[in-house]
Amino acid sequence: MPVSTIARVVPQIIKGGRAEQLGLGVQIDPQQRIERRVGIRGVVVLGVPAGSGAAKAGLRGITQTARGIALGDVIVGIDAQKVESFDDFYNALDTHKAGDMVDVKVLRGEDVVTVKLDVVLLP
Repeated sequence: MPVSTIARVVPQIIKGGRAEQLGLGVQIDPQQRIERRVGIRGVVVLGVPAGSGAAKAGLRGITQTARGIALGDVIVGIDAQKVESFDDFYNALDTHKAGDMVDVKVLRGEDVVTVKLDVVLLP
């Protein structure tokens, strides 16, 4: 765990008994089963809750089609930081707080698309 994460988390644990967990309002798999199975570098967006900021920004999750499962967006960067794993994803978010706006780079098919999203506090 980076020193910056420890410096942010320890006071939260002392004050409230737990650390805040930040996210982008999308469903991801911390164990990265799909990424490991298929050899994907990045974080696969599994789902996007309807009405969320991520949905409004156009992020796409995995969908079921007549031919099987179709991959949606894969998060490959947050601001200037490259995201190749779950750890990279959370290390990039650790430099922010809830309400911050970040540039999220997603691989969509063969293209890299940048969307602006709010960092959110996860329940």
